[in-house]
Amino acid sequence: VDSLQAGVLEIAVRAAICMDRQIAGADMVQDSNTGQWYILEVNSSPQLRSGSYPDEKTQAFAAFIERRLEK
Repeated sequence: VDSLQAGVLEIAVRAAICMDRQIAGADMVQDSNTGQWYILEVNSSPQLRSGSYPDEKTQAFAAFIERRLEK
């Protein structure tokens, strides 16, 4: 997440909000000519323990649950 281009994370979060999902996986692709980002899909059940970066996704999910429990 720290290495993403400015605004990419915001696009993914906004897509999840539009889909009314508190937990989501946003698949995105960048046009190699224009640099424009496109959302391919917003998954309601992201691959937390598989796919790319499983440790980071698990930590982010745990932090989300902790924040929700504090409310």
